[in-house]
Amino acid sequence: MRSDLEDRLRRGLRATADDVPPAPYDLADRVRSRARRQRRTRLVATAAAAAAALVLVGVPVAVSGLVAEDRGQPAAPADRPPLDPLPSLYDQPTRGSLAGDTAWLREVAVLGWVPPDLPATAFAELPEVPPDSRRVAFAGDVGDTRVAFVLGPDQRGSLHGAWFTGPPGAAPGGLSLATSVGQLSRTDPISLWAARDDDGAVLVVVGLPGDEARALTGRDVTATGEVTERWEPVPMPGGAGGLALDGPPWPAGLQLEVRRDGRPQPAVAAWTVYPDELVDRPVDVADPRGLRGRVGEELLRSAVESLVGSYRPPTAELAPTLLAAADLGDSPGGGTAVLVGVTFPSGATATALATQWPLVDPVQSSSSELTMTDPAPAGAPLLDRVVAVATGRALAVSGPGTGVRAEVLLADGTVTTTVPLVAGAGVEPYVPPAPATVRVLDASGAVVGEAPVQGG
Repeated sequence: MRSDLEDRLRRGLRATADDVPPAPYDLADRVRSRARRQRRTRLVATAAAAAAALVLVGVPVAVSGLVAEDRGQPAAPADRPPLDPLPSLYDQPTRGSLAGDTAWLREVAVLGWVPPDLPATAFAELPEVPPDSRRVAFAGDVGDTRVAFVLGPDQRGSLHGAWFTGPPGAAPGGLSLATSVGQLSRTDPISLWAARDDDGAVLVVVGLPGDEARALTGRDVTATGEVTERWEPVPMPGGAGGLALDGPPWPAGLQLEVRRDGRPQPAVAAWTVYPDELVDRPVDVADPRGLRGRVGEELLRSAVESLVGSYRPPTAELAPTLLAAADLGDSPGGGTAVLVGVTFPSGATATALATQWPLVDPVQSSSSELTMTDPAPAGAPLLDRVVAVATGRALAVSGPGTGVRAEVLLADGTVTTTVPLVAGAGVEPYVPPAPATVRVLDASGAVVGEAPVQGG
């Protein structure tokens, strides 16, 4: 078994400047973000490990004067066998259920890397990867999706890749370019999350032979609020494979772990494919207090998807509920805030507060912040509980419908501010320093409940 030091030496001696990828070529996504609100496909994250170049230099060494003829001569290099080169993704044969269909693979390898709905002139920055140098690293049906991953070197030898997807049984011409082209590390694992039009998605991982992978596909919550993670192995014959997953189609909350030689890989380049139909679909959230018109769908979607995605059951199973919402336009910086909650089958509950505010920036028009709470034990219904959640921009309170105001207390019991409530809900655009608890009062001044402030 090789030692960790030997592995690092192997990687260092193998490393070249081309192995250290710059930012991904996500021009397709940047064009779409300006023209179509990033509505087609998005390169969510491309992470690649930076390889350190290790240079061994012979250093002159002064030896004992007893051997005069050796004085001042450099030390002789150690007599060691040369290290074998590391395998790369490009060196591997095609993996997947279609690996033996050479005619199909040949046609897929030459598919265009420029999206057909955008002009080729918009992609002058993309690398030139000759079709005859491309290889299909993975090809097969995963669930109800046909997936192919094609990679190849540019003229400098840097490795690039792109994903294609289509319906099961699709001919090469029936596949669509699913992602923008990205520069790759030669050895790090690659993954794709492709959402289906209905709930669910497929996860594909491409690595080296012997790699093992598992995905955190969900979390179960007990009545006491304890959380148990659900991990599922990804079948990886030959170092590549995939899973068809039920539940939310978005990747929020999903975690992927790839192990090589028994050790976790620190970086996995990840692409996400999210159909237009899912972006346009209304957010599935109950609105018992009539607050939905106060915030935009984008922020509401972010809060719901982040909260539900952290646990990943079918969305309807958690019954997301809009608890509080406000336009913060009169506060410094303005913006909006939305508090949503879910109830687990066990009766436990959890909440998330999302805030968004405008920026004066030529590239990014707004910024956002999210706070998610730990599950609370089963008890009163979600709308009857006192919940107080803070971000750096706002403090949201939800309580029983009889509540008309909420007092925000410091740790010493000092009331630092008051939040007006309507139907038990309210948002304070200013978060006082170190708020500790909130207590909700009804019209008579009686306390109807209190809770600690979470987040902030």
